[in-house]
Amino acid sequence: MLVNFVSDFLPGILMFLFFLFMMAGMYARKISALLALPIMALVFAFIGVIEYVQMFSILWEQLGDSSFLFLLWSKAFWLSFLACLCLLVKRKLLPFRMAFLASLVSLLLISILNYSNLLKILDTRTLGRLLECLHWKVIVNDIISKGALKLHNAYTVAIFGGMLAILVKEKKIAETFIKYAAELAGDNPFFVAVVMMIACFLLFTTLGGLGAVIMVGTIILPIMMSLGIEPLVAGGILLI
Repeated sequence: MLVNFVSDFLPGILMFLFFLFMMAGMYARKISALLALPIMALVFAFIGVIEYVQMFSILWEQLGDSSFLFLLWSKAFWLSFLACLCLLVKRKLLPFRMAFLASLVSLLLISILNYSNLLKILDTRTLGRLLECLHWKVIVNDIISKGALKLHNAYTVAIFGGMLAILVKEKKIAETFIKYAAELAGDNPFFVAVVMMIACFLLFTTLGGLGAVIMVGTIILPIMMSLGIEPLVAGGILLI
C-alpha cells in the first residue's frame, strides 16, 4: 500500500507543493518569474527521476520500522512548523529573525533526536546507495546540458525581443508613433479608432508586459475618448 502510494502519488504531490511555493514567492514579489521558471523546471526534473521506492527501501532496511517512521514524522513536523513560521512572518505577527532562529533550533532538536538514524544514513555504503537513487548523471547530462541546448530558439527570441522592447521604451518610439498616427488620422473618430488599433498591433509585436500595456493605454485612450469614442469601444480597441 505504502509502496504504491510512493511510486504513484508522491512525485506529483511534491511537484504540486513546490509549484505552490514558487507561485507564492512570485505573487509576493520575492522572486521573479524569469528566475522561478528555470528553478521549477530543474526541481521538477529532479523530483521526477528519483527512485523513491528504492530509496525508501534502503532507509527502511538500514533503520528499521520504528526508526524510519520516527524520522518521517520528524520531517513532517519540522516542515509543518516551518510553514507556520512563514505564515506568522507574512502576517507580521513574528519578526523574521525570531522565526529564523526558531527554525534553526527546531532543526537542531530534531537532528539530536534522530542522531543515531542520521549516523546510519551517513554511512559511506548507505549514502552511496542513496545517491545512486538520485540519478545525478541523468540530471546533469540529459536535463541541464542537453536540455539547455534544445532551448536555443526560445533563448534567441527572448534575448533579441527584450533588447528591441527596451530600445522602443527608452527612445520613446511607442509614444511618438501613436501621436503621429493620431495626427494623421485627423478628427474622424472612425479613422482614429482604426489607426489606433493598427498602431497597437504593430507596437505589441515588440512590446510586452503589464507596464507596456499601461503605457500605451495612457496615451491612446485619452486620444480616442477626446474624440467622442465610448470608453468600452476604446478599451476594446486597446485589448484587441
